[in-house]
Amino acid sequence: MYDAVHVVAVAVQQSQQITVSSLQCNRHKPWRFGNRFMALIKEAHWDGLTGRIIFNRTNGLRTDFDLDVISLKEEGLEKIGTWDPPSGLNMTDNQRRKMTNVSDSLSNRSLVVSTILEEPYVMFKKSDKPLYGNDRFEGFCIDLLRELASILGFTYEVRLVEDGRYGAQDENTGQWNGMIKELMDHRADLAVAPLAITYVREKVIDFSKPFMTLGISILYRKPNGTNPGVFSFLNPLSPDIWMYILLAYLGVSCVLFVIAR
Repeated sequence: MYDAVHVVAVAVQQSQQITVSSLQCNRHKPWRFGNRFMALIKEAHWDGLTGRIIFNRTNGLRTDFDLDVISLKEEGLEKIGTWDPPSGLNMTDNQRRKMTNVSDSLSNRSLVVSTILEEPYVMFKKSDKPLYGNDRFEGFCIDLLRELASILGFTYEVRLVEDGRYGAQDENTGQWNGMIKELMDHRADLAVAPLAITYVREKVIDFSKPFMTLGISILYRKPNGTNPGVFSFLNPLSPDIWMYILLAYLGVSCVLFVIAR
């Protein structure tokens, strides 16, 4: 913001012969010195807070600058790369190593995946022939898991959760059940299912980004339009209030009549 204001200020100082008349936003007629003022802005060049400021005189875009790519870590902000118009994005070696390690950590690994039967996410596949292993299942979550395995290069074994529960914490004992317990006990590496992300569950396991968001709302019937009645202006107040107003009006009128006599 400081550099932008300074560029405009420099252009104003160099345009002493340019007169500025009163302008209106709703007028379609452009300012006659607008092109000249824009040319002065494009000619500005100096070292600002954001680096060397030079504009392309053809399209007016800024040139010869670079941007720092910052990542928010637990210990604070960390520079992980730079970006400049000629070469584009340049990541540091440490960041590249971290990005590759995410996929390399799962490559050639065999994972145990816990899930639960819930249409249309996970279902038994209908077939005339007996099916075994992962071929027994189909559904949205199974397709998602198969696609992740092909991208990251890992193998998996799908197992149904033993107690058939998603995972809840007992209020008395504090113990978990369902897929949450299998993850906590390291009997499963992943849980792929329509599992809701809650605050209590996030305290004991890690969730990925949600692959589906459901909006919960209340449906109600749209009221039918009615024509206003002749005395609809009386509806804001109850009949008792109107009666009290009328009695007060009559009482005040009688008092004023007596005083006037």
